[in-house]
Amino acid sequence: MLNDRLREGTYLLSLTAHDGQRPISDDDTALAVLRGGQILGSGRWGGVFRGSHRFDDATGLNHVHVTLEIPPDARLVTGYCAGTGGAVFEIVGAMRSDGRRAATVVEVAGAPLEVALTYLAPPPA
Repeated sequence: MLNDRLREGTYLLSLTAHDGQRPISDDDTALAVLRGGQILGSGRWGGVFRGSHRFDDATGLNHVHVTLEIPPDARLVTGYCAGTGGAVFEIVGAMRSDGRRAATVVEVAGAPLEVALTYLAPPPA
């Protein structure tokens, strides 16, 4: 069923550049922890994101709002290069989940990016 709340725990994020219709790049990955309505994560190239998660019972959608900080000279899977000063982006999206996986396409630096979350483990005690 695709209207479940994302569970608290650790997630693998698969990030794929997207043209709005289909994937156009290889995946990049990141890890994220969802706990108490908060999200914190990092990509393997040093990008850090933090923000919030909210589930809407009426629509069955998981709403995510994060701030993504890109280190200097890092390049996103979409091809965007942060430059010498790095970059900061606000990312907002909504997605359905089957309890273990959720995906959506968001816009980052003017380009579509498919974000798929796969549940890995519960949070540490």
